[in-house]
Amino acid sequence: MESFSFICPVCGQPLGREENILRCKTGHSFDRARSGYVNLLLSGGKHAKIPGDNKQMVLSRRAFLEKGFYRPMADALCRETAEELNGLSSPAVLDAGCGEGYYTALLYQALTDAGMKPRLLGIDISKFAAEKAAKKPFVPLTGRTPESIPSHLDLHEASQKTTKRPQENTQEVASDE
Repeated sequence: MESFSFICPVCGQPLGREENILRCKTGHSFDRARSGYVNLLLSGGKHAKIPGDNKQMVLSRRAFLEKGFYRPMADALCRETAEELNGLSSPAVLDAGCGEGYYTALLYQALTDAGMKPRLLGIDISKFAAEKAAKKPFVPLTGRTPESIPSHLDLHEASQKTTKRPQENTQEVASDE
C-alpha cells in the first residue's frame, strides 16, 4: 500500500526490498521484525542499551491516550493537516517521533476520510513504540539517522513543527501494509 525510498544508514546507498529485508548493493541488510517494523538504528548510534521509551512507558502512554484526553487536540491537528494537504491525491507524510502511532493513525484516517490515499511513515527510536505502531496503517521505522529518511515527503511533522517539501522522483520501496 505505502511506498518510500530509504538510504542505508551505514554506507548511504539506496535500500531495496527483498521480501522482509531492506538491503543495499553493498550488502548491508535490515530485517523487518515479526511485529512489522524495520530498525535502521545502528548499534553505534545508541546512547543507551535500550534507546527510547521502555515497554511500560509505551503501554502507559497508550492507556492514557485511549482515554481521549488529547483527542480534541489530535482532531484539530488532523483537520489542519488535511487542509494543508488539500489537493494532493496521495500525500507522503513523515511523523518523526511517532511513539506508538496514536496521532499518526488518526491522521491517516483523517486524510483517508478527506478522499486522499496517504502514505505515512512513522519513526521512533523506541523499539517498543515501533512494535505498537506496526499494528497501525502506516510504515513504522526505528532510527534517528536523517540520511535514512525519505526525501520525497509532502509534510514532515516533528515536535509540533510542520514543513512542506517538494516531491521528487525516487526509487520506492513498497510495504505490505
